[in-house]
Amino acid sequence: MNSIAYDKGYLFLRTLEEKVGRDNMDTFLKSYFKKNAFSTTNTEDFITYLNENLLDKNNITFNTEEWIYEPGIPENAAVIRSDAFTNVEKVLESFISTNEIDTAIATNWTPQEWVHFVRNFPEDITVEQLQQLDDTFNLSSSTNSYITMVWYEQSILNNYHGNNVDTKIAEFLNTVGRRWYVTTLFNAFAKAERRKEALEIYKTARGNYHSVTANTVDDILGL
Repeated sequence: MNSIAYDKGYLFLRTLEEKVGRDNMDTFLKSYFKKNAFSTTNTEDFITYLNENLLDKNNITFNTEEWIYEPGIPENAAVIRSDAFTNVEKVLESFISTNEIDTAIATNWTPQEWVHFVRNFPEDITVEQLQQLDDTFNLSSSTNSYITMVWYEQSILNNYHGNNVDTKIAEFLNTVGRRWYVTTLFNAFAKAERRKEALEIYKTARGNYHSVTANTVDDILGL
């Protein structure tokens, strides 16, 4: 499973909450979890319970079946706004234009803010700027796998080789089996036309992967 189900599921619940109100949503969720504790359920039972205990009860109309059964994101999806991400983008823009960054700004950043920062590097970011960021924040040795994955992706795409990052990428791909992380990095190798390096890593890493992951990487590397 990829992130689509999680993202759409989140948007479904967030949109529903905005429609019915936080208090009604909290009451519904508590009753739903209590009813289904230590048991199994299915989609149809959920819809029935939702209608009876939240929507009909409060005379609310909601496009539940469109959300659950139809592809794509419905037009009434909640719009998510984050000042935190906006602030992160401003920090990045300032760094790119000045080559200066205050380490104190990022002291309390969450992993999500770090990921947003790294994923939004401009295409023309320089190797020198990557080195500066790595030296400042020790990104090549991050202990958070999500941050590590996006930093390694950027390192591969931008041919950054500082702070022994190539060895660390190889170690990461030989010890982490999560399909999303693995395929993201091998896709980066393919996009950067660094297939030879990827194949060297894959020789030792393939045996550690689930067959589904291995088959996906085989396709990425043209095996």
